[in-house]
Amino acid sequence: MIAGSSPFYNRICVFALAFVAVLAARVIAHPLRMIAHPLCSPTDSTRVVSSTLDSTRVVSSTLDSTRVVSSTLDSTRNPLHLAIPTDSTLDTSEFIPWSQYRWADHQMYTITGEPPRRYTKIQPIPAYTYLGTYFGILVALHYYQEKTFWRATQSFRIRDNFDESLGANYGGHFAGGYFVSYVSEQSLIASGVSYKLAPIYGAIAGLAYQTYVEVLDGYGTDFSLSPFEVYSQTLGCVYFAASQYCRILQDLSPKFNYYPSTWFGGVPKAGSQTPIDDYSAWNFWLSANIKDLTGWGFWPTWLNIAGGYGARNLGDPGETRVITLALDYDLVKILPDGSPGWNWFRQTLDFFKFPAPGLEWRVTRGGKSTGVFFYLAYPFVKF
Repeated sequence: MIAGSSPFYNRICVFALAFVAVLAARVIAHPLRMIAHPLCSPTDSTRVVSSTLDSTRVVSSTLDSTRVVSSTLDSTRNPLHLAIPTDSTLDTSEFIPWSQYRWADHQMYTITGEPPRRYTKIQPIPAYTYLGTYFGILVALHYYQEKTFWRATQSFRIRDNFDESLGANYGGHFAGGYFVSYVSEQSLIASGVSYKLAPIYGAIAGLAYQTYVEVLDGYGTDFSLSPFEVYSQTLGCVYFAASQYCRILQDLSPKFNYYPSTWFGGVPKAGSQTPIDDYSAWNFWLSANIKDLTGWGFWPTWLNIAGGYGARNLGDPGETRVITLALDYDLVKILPDGSPGWNWFRQTLDFFKFPAPGLEWRVTRGGKSTGVFFYLAYPFVKF
C-alpha cells in the first residue's frame, strides 16, 4: 500500500505492478527475445528462432543484417496494412533492400525516400543541403544558449547538480544524446554515408555536440559541468548505437514530452531561463513495444506501455519526483503512409510522448509518498 493514496488508487497500483510482473515473465519466456542481432548473439552466420507469432523467423547475425528481421508480412505481422516501399526497381548493389531497413517490427524511412546505401558514396547536393541544415540548427542553438545560459560567465567549474532537478536532468541528457544521435545518423544517411557507418558516426556526433554544450555549461555563472550529466548523455548515445544490433533495445524506445508547467497546474523550475532547462515541465520515458516483446496475439500492434520519470515544482516547497506508467502510441503504425518527407516526419514525431491514460506516483525530496494519481490523458485530466 502507498501512503497518501486512497484504497482505489492502491488497487490500481497493485494491478499495474501485477501486470508488469506478468509482462516481464512473458518477455523472458518469449523465444524471439533470444537476441536477434550481432552485438547480442553468438557469431553464428544465421540463427533460426521459433516464435509463437510466426512459424519461423530467420535472423541473420552478420553485420550486413543490421536491423533485419525477416518475416512474412501477412495480416498477423502487418494488421494495419501499412504501405511498405518496394524493392522492385532498386539497385541492391548500391542500396540495401527496403526489407532490410527495419526497426523492430516496422519499416524505417529516410528523409530522401531512398533506402540507405550499402557503401559510402557522398552525394554533394544532398550533403550540402542536409548537413548544412543540421549544422545551421546547431549554430542557432548555440546562439540561443549563448544569449540565455551562457550570457554571464565565470571560471570553469565541475559540480554535480542532482539536487537542483531531482535527477530529471539526467533523463534529459540521456534522451538528448539519443535523439541528437538519431538526427545525426539520418542526416549522414541522406548525404550518402553507408548504413553501417552512419549510426556509429551519428552516435559520435551526438556525443560530441552534447559534450560541447556541457563544457560550455562549465563556464556559465548559473551552471557547471556535471559529471553525471556527461555519463547520462554518453549512455544515451551508446544506447542508440547498440540498438542498431540488439532488437530488444529497439523494442524499448526513449521518448520525451514537454508541456509548460502552468498547463497542468504546476510552477516552472525556480531560476529556469528557457524551456530546455525547465525540468518541471518535462517527462522522460522508455516505451515498450508490447506486441513485439511478447507476441501476444490480442495486443494491438500500435499500443505500447511506457515508464517515465520527471519532477514537478522544482525549487518550490511542493517539489516532487514523479514516477509514471502510461499507455503510449506507435505513430508509425497509426498515422497514414504518404510522401517520403511525411513518412520520415511521423517516424521522428514518434519520439514525442503524447497524452494517454496513465498513473503517476509522486514522492517528495525526502522520500515521502504524496499519492498515486490516475490521469485520463497524462499529464492532463487528473482524477
